[in-house]
Amino acid sequence: MKISKQILLLLFSIIFVAAADCKPKLYFAIGQLGKVDVYEVGEWNKPIETLTLEVVVDGEQKKSQVNSVLFSPGGNYLACVFGSNKKIRIYNCQDWTVAREKQYDKKITSISFSPKDKFFAISFEGRVPLVLDTKDDGKSFFSETIGEARWKKLGFTKSGYLVGLSKSEGDNDSIGSWKIEGKKLTGETTLTLGTEATEIALSPKSDKIIVLAKETEEISKSAEEYPKKKKKSKDSKPETYLKKFDVKKLFKEKERVIQETTTPIEFSSGGKYLAFGTTQLDNYFIILSNKFEYLKYLTTEKSPKRFAFSFDDGYLAALDNSGNVRIYKKAINENNWEDLKTLDDLLAPSSIAFSPKIKVGSIKQKEKKKSDIKIQKRKGGLLSSDPEDFFEGL
Repeated sequence: MKISKQILLLLFSIIFVAAADCKPKLYFAIGQLGKVDVYEVGEWNKPIETLTLEVVVDGEQKKSQVNSVLFSPGGNYLACVFGSNKKIRIYNCQDWTVAREKQYDKKITSISFSPKDKFFAISFEGRVPLVLDTKDDGKSFFSETIGEARWKKLGFTKSGYLVGLSKSEGDNDSIGSWKIEGKKLTGETTLTLGTEATEIALSPKSDKIIVLAKETEEISKSAEEYPKKKKKSKDSKPETYLKKFDVKKLFKEKERVIQETTTPIEFSSGGKYLAFGTTQLDNYFIILSNKFEYLKYLTTEKSPKRFAFSFDDGYLAALDNSGNVRIYKKAINENNWEDLKTLDDLLAPSSIAFSPKIKVGSIKQKEKKKSDIKIQKRKGGLLSSDPEDFFEGL
């Protein structure tokens, strides 16, 4: 049987379009006043999608500051915290439709997705943390120990460990780790730091965490020197330590003295790098290797307040206090980071995040959508048709 030339050309064009449509995409989100702009990495001139986030005040729709944005490691969801840090909205990354939304009575301090997007953790001010099963009935579950502590930040690591930083009344903070088995948090390991911890940084592709802890006793200066432009401030704060832990047993692997309290701090997605700002250098920030070896210092317009690494550690974004977002790209030599683009036409930006590579419009995704229609007929799970079902009973 002979196939005409026109049919062959048609088939080729369909295959070509399908192949192009299935090419993985990398996204970058910026949370601002009343909206989240989503860019495709490499196409920085204009966002591909703008998501509007508003709250009702006295019967009127008002723009709300988006305090946090987070892509899930599996690339299925984008979570946003807004409404005075008390509201969560979760979008589907395939079509940017709303999957879930929930208002809480306490301020949210952190959100985190587990590997493969199975669980979603939320910590609050003055309320027990929640760990939700995104594919089941949406019920929360947590251990009694988690309920007793005041958790500033929760996050998941590569092997599915849930890690938290607990703030105490005195300078004796602690970190804890758990494994999720069925509907229980098991294998609890807790380590008291014996000092005040100002920040904890986690990497979704490793089982390591970085803790920024303030030391209460005098420590000899043994760190490598930072850039020569560094000047000692008259009102210097106490020295701090960067401490790296393995979450499986919470044993300390590495430690480094930092000359002053540093903020913010971000552990790269692949676990290769660490970025942090420093009050000594104002508009500078430092990039270290995961062995705490000095790699590079970079500048921003004003002091940085947020960092975000891409999931392959190839890009780094820095949001500074002037409201600009500067994008850097790693060169072949990891000591060099190219100043790629500055995004400055923004409306009070406050949060940034990179997505993993997402296959948009693939055949597998289309088949998944068909199965999702069946799932939506039942209550519960992140794919339920009722936005309240995912958070039912919380």
